[in-house]
Amino acid sequence: MLKCIGAAMAFCLSTAIGIMLCEREKARLKTLGELCDDMNAVRFKLRFAAVPLGELLEGMGSESTKQLWAAMREGICGGRSAAESWDELQKRGEAYACINGLNADEKSIVGEFMCGLGTSDKDTQLDRAEISINKLREHIRTVTPQINTSGKLYVSLGITLGLAGALMLI
Repeated sequence: MLKCIGAAMAFCLSTAIGIMLCEREKARLKTLGELCDDMNAVRFKLRFAAVPLGELLEGMGSESTKQLWAAMREGICGGRSAAESWDELQKRGEAYACINGLNADEKSIVGEFMCGLGTSDKDTQLDRAEISINKLREHIRTVTPQINTSGKLYVSLGITLGLAGALMLI
């Protein structure tokens, strides 16, 4: 009886780990999409509003990125440049789940966008923003199939290893 319970626990634990890894990858893809939408909204506001950068970032962000934009705004309103605020956010990255889920390439693309804010005239900022947004969109297009495939792999691997473990215990 205890062997059956142990086998069931091994199967459930392994499957749960696979599902958790799959969901983490899906959350990364969702965050990338939200960041791309947010960056596009900032670019739109930059094009049609002549306000200080701190005001421009007010109320920005979606479900998982709102805290990131609020921290950027806080740093900028506190007298730091956008680049300094971004560097500070990366140092305190553990506090911002949406940054932690991104890999180095993704952080670099978002960093290019953030660091370009408030550094030059409006047209140059718009051009730099457009380049960063296009890079992020292209990155999302290339990683979407990889993330979908790896997510299925994590679940399948979790189930397979769980079954193997359960069979070994029985």
